Amino acid sequence: MRLYLIRHGQTEMNASHTIDTDYPGANLTERGREQAVGIVERLAGETVDAIWVSSLIRTHQTAAPLAANRGLVPVQREGLREIEAGIWEGGNDEAAYRGYLSTIERWFTDSMDEPMGGTITGRQALMRFDAVVREIESTEASNVAIFSHGSMLSWWCGMRVAGLTWKHYIDGHLDNTGMCVAEGSLDTGYRALSWMGETV
Repeated sequence: MRLYLIRHGQTEMNASHTIDTDYPGANLTERGREQAVGIVERLAGETVDAIWVSSLIRTHQTAAPLAANRGLVPVQREGLREIEAGIWEGGNDEAAYRGYLSTIERWFTDSMDEPMGGTITGRQALMRFDAVVREIESTEASNVAIFSHGSMLSWWCGMRVAGLTWKHYIDGHLDNTGMCVAEGSLDTGYRALSWMGETV
C-alpha cells in the first residue's frame, strides 16, 4: 500500500503561532485554502483510491479540493487527530511550544509513556494512529491520502516508516500541506519514498 501522509493547510491558529489541538479546531486561512488547492496539482500524476481525514475541521477543509477533483468522499477517524497538548493548549509563547515539542523529543528517545501535558502518551497516540492505518489496509484501496497533523504525522512516521528518524521531526518538521509518501504495511514495515518533496 502507498500512503500519502499530508499535513493540513495553514490555519488561523498557525498564523498566530498558537497551539491548537482541541476539537473542532481552527479554520484554514486564505493561504491555507490556496495550499489545499495546490495538493490537487501535486498529486495530478498519482493514483488516489481513498481519502481519510481526522476529526478536526482543518483536515476536512484541506482534503476538500482533492476529494472534489477525484470524486471521493473522505472517511473520518478520530485516531488521525493531532496529539492533544493538555496544559499547553492555547499557548503562544516559547515556553508552551518548548513544553509540547520537548515531550515529543523525549518520546523518540526513551519516554514513550510520558503523558503529553497530562493527556495522551506517545504510545497511546501511536497505537490509535496504527489502528486507523490497519483499518485502511483492510480495505481494497492501494493508494490512500491521509490528511492529519504535523506532530502526529512526524511522530508516527518517525516510529513506523523506515528511512525517517526523530531528527526529521526536529530538523525537518512538516510544513503546512507538507507530505510524506510511504509504501508497505504495518506487518512488513513501511519505507519512506519522500519527505517534504525530497527523496529519502
